[in-house]
Amino acid sequence: MTRSVSRLSFVLGFLSLLLVIPSSGPTPVHAQTPTGYSGGPVTNASFYHIAAGHQDEWLALYKKYHYPIMQYEIKQGLVKSETMYKRGIHELSPAWDFFAVIVYRDMDAEVEVQKERAKVMKEVFPNTEEFEAADKKRWELTTEHWDEKLIEVPLQ
Repeated sequence: MTRSVSRLSFVLGFLSLLLVIPSSGPTPVHAQTPTGYSGGPVTNASFYHIAAGHQDEWLALYKKYHYPIMQYEIKQGLVKSETMYKRGIHELSPAWDFFAVIVYRDMDAEVEVQKERAKVMKEVFPNTEEFEAADKKRWELTTEHWDEKLIEVPLQ
């Protein structure tokens, strides 16, 4: 009995090792597929909390330097839409001043947008020094930022 248990342990250990070896090499980088994603459009919400008294300045920078990039990606067919929201009433938590909802064509389009972002920025804004200074300022005014991936839940 002991001999068959140790043989079984050896076989199971060997099979486990075979399962691990192929996955121990370099792993290609892929976007994380959200739980429940079944294809089709991908919706992201980006939340921004802005330093007190600087909301108008931040929004002006966003409109001038980020919105044109999104419009370019919409024309390319990668992004279906972008909508910016601000708070309608004052709430303490969670603390955000603006959030942008971006709807990508699909998961592949979202990955392509991330991979090609630097190239697109240079194409839309050839004066990279001006763009980089404005983008840096916008992020300096941002005191908190987080992204959420939204999955539509069918109600019927």
